[in-house]
Amino acid sequence: MKKAYFIILLFPLFSVAQILEGQKLIDSLLVALPKTKEDTLKVKLLNDLGYNYIYINKEKSLQFINDAKKLSKKINFNDGLASSFINFGNNYYIHSNLDLAFQNYKKAERLKPTKKVLGEIYLGYGLYFFSKNYFDKALLNFNRALSIFESTNQKRYIISTLNNIANVYKETKNYTKAIDLYKKGLLLNKEINSTKNDEIRLTNIASCYFLLDDFDTSLQFLNKALEIKNLNNSHKALIYGNIGNVYINKLQYDKGSFFIEKAIAINRELNDDYGLSKNYIYLGYLNLEKSKTETGLKKSSDLVEAKKYIEASISLEKKMNNELNSWYQYQLLSEINKLEGNYKESLKAHEKYVIYKDSIFNADNKETIKNLEDKREIELRDNKLKINQLELNSKEKQKWYLLGGLGLLTVIGGLLYYQSRKRKQVNEKLELLNTNLDAKNLELDQANKAKTRFFGILNHDLRGPVANLVFFLQLQKESPEMLDPESIKRMQSKTMAGAENLLSTMEDILQWSKSQMENFKPQPKQIAVNQLFEDTKKVFSGY
Repeated sequence: MKKAYFIILLFPLFSVAQILEGQKLIDSLLVALPKTKEDTLKVKLLNDLGYNYIYINKEKSLQFINDAKKLSKKINFNDGLASSFINFGNNYYIHSNLDLAFQNYKKAERLKPTKKVLGEIYLGYGLYFFSKNYFDKALLNFNRALSIFESTNQKRYIISTLNNIANVYKETKNYTKAIDLYKKGLLLNKEINSTKNDEIRLTNIASCYFLLDDFDTSLQFLNKALEIKNLNNSHKALIYGNIGNVYINKLQYDKGSFFIEKAIAINRELNDDYGLSKNYIYLGYLNLEKSKTETGLKKSSDLVEAKKYIEASISLEKKMNNELNSWYQYQLLSEINKLEGNYKESLKAHEKYVIYKDSIFNADNKETIKNLEDKREIELRDNKLKINQLELNSKEKQKWYLLGGLGLLTVIGGLLYYQSRKRKQVNEKLELLNTNLDAKNLELDQANKAKTRFFGILNHDLRGPVANLVFFLQLQKESPEMLDPESIKRMQSKTMAGAENLLSTMEDILQWSKSQMENFKPQPKQIAVNQLFEDTKKVFSGY
């Protein structure tokens, strides 16, 4: 038995679920707008309003985006202008005018904006090509966007782009790789303390397990999605529909019908044609499968119900100008007509199925996707090698810096040691000089003391003979009558002896002075001691 189609939730393909979230943001943005000056912040507010009005009012959305465009040109804000064109593209994309969306993405790219804005452009290209079923080009642009978002560390965009890449792998039946990417998105979302769109990731993981025939694991992830707090009704409807689909494939038709009817009730309440179309497919498939177990009128009634729902789904898809799922609808319609015996109509439906099927799943696309996947892996490997090389270069530089630092420390240490030794040598010389100076000072002090004593003695020895001579001459001149011949003779002898001693003393003084000036060295020799006493006796003979 072939499996029924599974409702796919894409990133950031938009659904009615975002209307409620957008309305909350719009209310706060409208309050802030009048208070904002005409600068880059106002451009951002206008673009945000235009983006969030996309889901609520197409014309208001275009009006706000156009205001952002005009202000961006007025203040020469290039990134703001590029973002305006991106939002024009998003608006047309949501309302199924894919070619006009692509043209606006191109206009944004021609402005050569900064990397962050360029990443959003590549994301838009990826969504455009995905919707056109050019999965190779979609993957190429999603990978370009991912590289930019990774380099600029835009985690929310990284998460969104990973999920879009996972959608491509799921559409090309690489379910295991798609599951890995969805789970990676869940982990990254947890890192930034967010649960936004986790219900979509969980639903997509469930769809992959469903397509791998692991229905129980699929139900586990769908129930996890239902447990998320503040889950909006649109997403509840999608999840209920998928739960019903799993039960259909488990051949539990009553449970399947129960959950699908719950989903359809919400779809109608929200006027959600997208969700309603997918749930009609489920009911069509359910009745088709039931007809295979019935006979007679019951079988005929089941086939009528099946055709009614499939044709209603095709009608809604055409209304939305979205034929992404037409291949599956016509496959079911062909089988229903065949069971009814309408072979001509069955053949027509089958031909349409083949056309749509071939446009989506062709060998060239799959091969190109494989090449792009290999290219992405090679690019990641090359980036890793570059990072490793940079790390090695950094470590090599650090090693040389360390060696240079050690060398510099060694030089500084050597200079300090040399300076310390020189200082020590200088201090030793200074200490020696100080010691010698102290010795010289001591010698000089002793010499000064000796000279003082010496000159004291000379003063005494010179004054005596001269005083005697002067006294004798004055007495002889002024009072000659007082001197008798004997006294004169005695005084003459004494005066003569004193004069001889004075002359001898003066010779000694001159000799000592000369020895001091010419720094004579003593030359010891033997002399008669009695001669010294005779000289001494002569010196003191005048007293």
